[in-house]
Amino acid sequence: MVVRRFWGPVDRSAPWLAGVGRRRRFLGAAGIWAVGQALAIAFRVFVGEGSTGSPSVEGGWFSWDVVKPVLLAGLMEEVFFAGLAVLVGLRFRINLIVVICISAILRGALHIYQGWEFAVGAMLWGGFAVFAYYRYRSLLGLVVPHSIFNLGVAAGWLGQRWLVVAVAVVVVGFAVVYIAEIERSRGSRLGTEGGVNVGDRQSRSVVLTGEP
Repeated sequence: MVVRRFWGPVDRSAPWLAGVGRRRRFLGAAGIWAVGQALAIAFRVFVGEGSTGSPSVEGGWFSWDVVKPVLLAGLMEEVFFAGLAVLVGLRFRINLIVVICISAILRGALHIYQGWEFAVGAMLWGGFAVFAYYRYRSLLGLVVPHSIFNLGVAAGWLGQRWLVVAVAVVVVGFAVVYIAEIERSRGSRLGTEGGVNVGDRQSRSVVLTGEP
């Protein structure tokens, strides 16, 4: 089922979202994004930091160097590289892997000025972002953790180490909540599996796969 869905065209109907509220969609998208970002950070730590270093920030928190990544970068990147990418895939029934790869490459190219390490990292979490939007259809769930993460980066530029730690805790929290939600949902399904009849299992299969 997973292979068929992941390698097939982008599913327009998203049957797996039936009955899923906005809060769970938000947390799900934010959690997937945070997992991808954590992997990207681990990659950069493993290979070494980017070549550009910290920018020279003048004017404190209200400088354009800070306002741009915190208020604009997350919104513009996720709308274009995740939301628009999935919508194009929906419109033209493009293979999901193709959508993810093209979007990740374009996002990596946008960050190449920061060094190849950051570009590869951007490709990594950018791919997660596309899948997160496809899976949960929550653009806000991508923009919010992206902007919070950028706030932490800006705090590092300004020497506010305590805020960097606080932001790291929040971003990791998104990932932890998402993973906990997956485990809770999986436990609920396993707990009820023994008590359902064949018809119920067939109905659930239709919801998960979107196939009759």
